Amino acid sequence: MNKQISPFRNRSKSGIAAERGVIPVFLFAVIGITTILAGCYQNTGALKLVPVQGTILLDGIPIAEASVTFIPERGPIARGVTDENGRFSLTTKRKDDGVIPGHHQVVVSKLKQVSPSDIYAPPIHLIPEHYSSPVGSGLEQTVPSTGLKNVEILLIQTTKP
Repeated sequence: MNKQISPFRNRSKSGIAAERGVIPVFLFAVIGITTILAGCYQNTGALKLVPVQGTILLDGIPIAEASVTFIPERGPIARGVTDENGRFSLTTKRKDDGVIPGHHQVVVSKLKQVSPSDIYAPPIHLIPEHYSSPVGSGLEQTVPSTGLKNVEILLIQTTKP
């Protein structure tokens, strides 16, 4: 008679217990290391925001109801909407709280829905479309630690031949 040998048959109870003990010890080690690393991370406090206000002009004319977005190299973005005089104030978390200091890509857009009944119809860009892309806008702004009070964002209407 041929006897089949099971790989589990020759293990002692202490061997199985030892193998089963490896997983809880491993999990305990992972949880412990994660907890230690999380404890070592120190939040440096609230996000430092500085005020930014300005005007958006298209060919020298203030643009009302345009959306302006400042995109920092790191951190949260800030947004604002222009009033009837083209003036805006940027918001990151709370109204008019500002932006983080540093270098920002700037995006400006003003859209009009073509058909209110067709939500899938693409909107019309009322200012040149390339200003609505962080890559294509060509707009950049460095915000100092004191903020900016009178930044002018000058846009130029491009005409198609």
